[in-house]
Amino acid sequence: MVYCGDFGPNALWSINNNNNNNNNNNIIKAFGVSSHPSRDLDPNPIDYKSSIQLQHKTFSKFFYTNISKQSPTSKHFEVVCCGNNYQFPWSIKHYHNHDNKENVKSQDIILLQWNNNDSNNFDNDDNDIFVYPHHNNVQRERTKNMFLRSHDLNFTVDNESYQEVVTHDHRIGGNDQWCIELVEHPQKNLTNSHGNEY
Repeated sequence: MVYCGDFGPNALWSINNNNNNNNNNNIIKAFGVSSHPSRDLDPNPIDYKSSIQLQHKTFSKFFYTNISKQSPTSKHFEVVCCGNNYQFPWSIKHYHNHDNKENVKSQDIILLQWNNNDSNNFDNDDNDIFVYPHHNNVQRERTKNMFLRSHDLNFTVDNESYQEVVTHDHRIGGNDQWCIELVEHPQKNLTNSHGNEY
């Protein structure tokens, strides 16, 4: 389950790009902005031309969009964590600087774009339509620009309310902006604004 919430252990993700040939991952805080000071991150900077993967630090699950399922709340595409490693399925886009020529830095305002041109997602050669026979033979048009979004709609699991995170192929807006904070490499103890360690 993926949702938007406060900073804590569940907000830590490892980010790896297709330019890295080793297992050294940067660590980011996603789905919220923390007051924790950022630290410089090298030797493996992430640039805006890279395709990336996000892996949850606690559960070791990969961040993925299931384009065969829609959210019952918003009707956008479902976002999940899964055990399979879909090779670098995301791209980071700079929200303000559209040439995307720089490295990703802490406090950048970004868009996360789903790279849904993986041939495994489509059943035909020209990739115009993808079909999921196990979903009542419903055909859907291929969407080329899908972005991660959070909004004010909530869903409930076990009497707990969560703020929904989805991907969509609609017009880009304020709910698609994310503030990324690179935490450090490798991970050390983190503290929140109350001085508690994670």
